[in-house]
Amino acid sequence: SRLTDAGIQATESLSSHVLGQQSGKMLGTSLRAGKDLVDTVNSTRKLNMKKLSVKFTKKARDGILSELAEKNKQPGASPRAITSSPGPLTTPPLLASEKPEEISVPPSKKTSVHKRHE
Repeated sequence: SRLTDAGIQATESLSSHVLGQQSGKMLGTSLRAGKDLVDTVNSTRKLNMKKLSVKFTKKARDGILSELAEKNKQPGASPRAITSSPGPLTTPPLLASEKPEEISVPPSKKTSVHKRHE
């Protein structure tokens, strides 16, 4: 929740000075309880959404698989539609016109550095 512990402490401290020590502590306790409740509701909501998402994803997957199975049962359908997996990825061979060019690099000229002794 947007209510932070520092904000609750600041509110509790301020209200203790204005309303009195006991009232300030009661207000701080109430705010903490409210924050805990909001945090619990939010985390529960996230868990429920995650469960629903997984449930609907599984149902969608099962529906697609059964639909593909039905299509494969029809005459003339290829049974490989579901069971086959793509083979390993390979690069196609190069055509004669696509062969990589060899680049010749001339040998570097050796240069010597002479130090002058003065």
